[in-house]
Amino acid sequence: MAIHCASQPQRSMEACVITSITKEAMIAAIHNEPKFSELFMAYLLTRNSRVEEDLIDQLLIQARSDSRAFFCCSRISEKKA
Repeated sequence: MAIHCASQPQRSMEACVITSITKEAMIAAIHNEPKFSELFMAYLLTRNSRVEEDLIDQLLIQARSDSRAFFCCSRISEKKA
């Protein structure tokens, strides 16, 4: 079963297995498995970068929308004056 978020661009999907791990087991794996720790940290950094980029995009879209509304209202006020 593929899980797709509508707000993200569609990417090619590969077969995968979803699993869960306890907090204690994850901490142990990070401490005891250097290669796993390296891969997991790289994943987290990449994910955080994507989240930051998405947030910036949303803020810019909102700012553009707000500025358009402001200019539209100021033009209406000028015409009435």
